[in-house]
Amino acid sequence: MALLIAPTNLGRPVRLLAFVLIVAVLGLLTWGRYDPRIGLGGFTRVRADILGFVDPLIGTLNGGHVFPGATLPYGMAKAGPDTDNRGENAAGWVSDDSPITGFSHLHDSGTGGAPSLGNFPLFAHPWCPNDDPKRCKFTTLERKTLRAPSSVEARVGFFALNLTTGVRAEMTASAHATLFRFTFPEGAKPLILLDVEDIASSRSDGGIKIKGTHNAMKSGMLAAEAAWTALADAPPVEEDASAVFLYDYEDKLRASPIWSELKEVRNFRPSFHTPLGLYGGLAYCGLEAYLFKGRVPWTLKHGSPDH
Repeated sequence: MALLIAPTNLGRPVRLLAFVLIVAVLGLLTWGRYDPRIGLGGFTRVRADILGFVDPLIGTLNGGHVFPGATLPYGMAKAGPDTDNRGENAAGWVSDDSPITGFSHLHDSGTGGAPSLGNFPLFAHPWCPNDDPKRCKFTTLERKTLRAPSSVEARVGFFALNLTTGVRAEMTASAHATLFRFTFPEGAKPLILLDVEDIASSRSDGGIKIKGTHNAMKSGMLAAEAAWTALADAPPVEEDASAVFLYDYEDKLRASPIWSELKEVRNFRPSFHTPLGLYGGLAYCGLEAYLFKGRVPWTLKHGSPDH
């Protein structure tokens, strides 16, 4: 390409105008030949996933104490496995051969020092000896299990690994919650343990209490069993299916002690909303409870919805 040189005897405004026109003409001539993959220097542009160049397990050895599990930027929840390595597990995970003690919801990262958080870990047993839950291993030292070689999968917002028991653990997180999925080998009779413990084992002689009435908890357990049966027996459905019928929930409820207990006291609350009033209702409840044990041929009705 020949260079165009403006005559020196032209005024400055004329030379500037000529320069602008030359640049505009060159731009129009090359516009149709522009390839967005080619840079201005003639180098080919390649779209690359820069995350592929980042090791998600960096800093998880030799005192790095980096948390590599599932989380979001500035997220409160950090789902990840915990390992039995007292000198390295301040963040829960250590990239060595330390056995896995559980999968918990809260972790620190990069702090070092004494282990912290790791509250309320889950641990998945594929089965218990002789199918007896009392014979499963529950304490941290007893239940710890090695991971399967080359099974660790870590990427942004996701972490997974396999245990030598055949259990696969996958986890992800939102800003304030974690989600775990355990996949068991064929023929397993799984048990998932919720431990009221943390990484530092800072609790001793701990316990857990589920508040609520016995019947409320028992009916919830029956509903969960019915849901499990219905989902296990259900044929494959389309992704937009939104309901599964709990076909054996009522049968389970009628066969349980809940049904007989509730039948005995079915008239107590409605009796307080009759013309007998408060004291009449108290007297009626006493007579029916102690004399008839609820075995009366009538059932009082609520005058209005009881919810």
